Amino acid sequence: EKGPYNDQLFISRPQRFGFAPVLAQAALFDRKYISLLDGIFRGWQRYACTSRFRWPYNSSHAVVYRVLALCFCWTFIGALPRQDDQPESVTVLFRILNILRNDILFLGPGLGNAKSNNHLLADYFVGWLLYAMFPELIPDSMNFSGYEEKWQRELLRQFYPDGGSFEHAIH
Repeated sequence: EKGPYNDQLFISRPQRFGFAPVLAQAALFDRKYISLLDGIFRGWQRYACTSRFRWPYNSSHAVVYRVLALCFCWTFIGALPRQDDQPESVTVLFRILNILRNDILFLGPGLGNAKSNNHLLADYFVGWLLYAMFPELIPDSMNFSGYEEKWQRELLRQFYPDGGSFEHAIH
């Protein structure tokens, strides 16, 4: 069984990706976290490639949260100053792009088909975010344009003028 630093998709709860951006941000102060992230991302890739374990892609909502975590990781690792003697940051950036590309291929056909709640809001937001940050990773056969308007409309639909949501959930 794996856990946060030897992750392999954090076996107990596959949607718990929030620690990855924290490690990527920590890499801005100590580069040792880059190799830690690289090991975790390699584990995700290895795990997703096994035929025995399918759940890295059994829930579009979990993939949406992985995409959000990876977008933050991309931003933090990409902000690191280039050091030719330490190419691991480039390796991590490439690994993030590889995972994102596969996540896009998985999400694309069903994005925007979630229940009309915070899942749909997250779908639309991630569709916009991917289109804004990584349009070159989206195949021509998938149309990700128009998600900005959709997520903004869904956000307004789900929240009351006083700031409360129709789900009355704090998240």
